[in-house]
Amino acid sequence: MDELRNYLFRVVSICTATALARGIVRTGTARKVMELTCGLLILLTILRPLAKLDIGALSASIGRLITQTQITDREDRAYHARNTAEIIKEKTEAYIWDKASEENFKPTEVSVEVSFGGTYPYASGVLIGGPYTELQKKRIGSWIETMLAIPEDRQQWRWSKS
Repeated sequence: MDELRNYLFRVVSICTATALARGIVRTGTARKVMELTCGLLILLTILRPLAKLDIGALSASIGRLITQTQITDREDRAYHARNTAEIIKEKTEAYIWDKASEENFKPTEVSVEVSFGGTYPYASGVLIGGPYTELQKKRIGSWIETMLAIPEDRQQWRWSKS
């Protein structure tokens, strides 16, 4: 912070000195030479810190920042994918429970498998257990295949007494 304050003080000081010099020398060749000299002094004052800049350290810092940003981005995407998968699982299970209830079937278990492929997680399989009839299994299974895009071979049915 002190370095920044000193840098700004030097820039303001040289600009003030330049303004005073321009006020003293009003016309002629001397003014043009003075303006050129003052301009060079301002330029050197502003650019001087760049001469002290360690390009290697700056490059390494930028590289670390980029790497950390990429890691954080991957972590964020993984976090959101897990959350999305959990929401898909919960909502799909609730959807199946509701459909089973419409068919007068009271499952003892409904478990949805979520897979990650492409851009988004999706419901890829289901396990349904309970005392179902073949008609209920056929109707609910067909509905699952049509509405949830879970094929019959990814549907597991476990018959059990309530």
